[in-house]
Amino acid sequence: MPDEQLAKARLTAALRRLSELATVEGLVLQLALYSGAVFTLVYGSRETTKDVVAIIKPAEAETRLVKAVAKEQNLPEDWLNGEVGQFLTPHDQRRHFSSKEFKPGLSITIPTANYLRLEAQGLSPAFARISRG
Repeated sequence: MPDEQLAKARLTAALRRLSELATVEGLVLQLALYSGAVFTLVYGSRETTKDVVAIIKPAEAETRLVKAVAKEQNLPEDWLNGEVGQFLTPHDQRRHFSSKEFKPGLSITIPTANYLRLEAQGLSPAFARISRG
């Protein structure tokens, strides 16, 4: 399953489960989504994505909870790719993605439309290096 494409329903189920696990631990994970996951989940302009390019805070919860979701839902261990953090500026332009679907364990933000326009046009070379889809 290394090249499995994640459709919106499968991606939503994985994020919902991540939220549930965080809630059980008394956490609210801050999830900053990027790349194909935004186009698939938020805008519906892609039917699938190969992975979820995102940053999760607190970082120590990321590895443990993401791996638990991967194991439970038969996803690759790296279904959530957190390498994007090394390419971002501290003043990254983001907006809140208000969806009750992932509450209470996830608080999701997404890039502004300006940023996404650059990425869609292939003008974001950092994402070309880390995103698989």
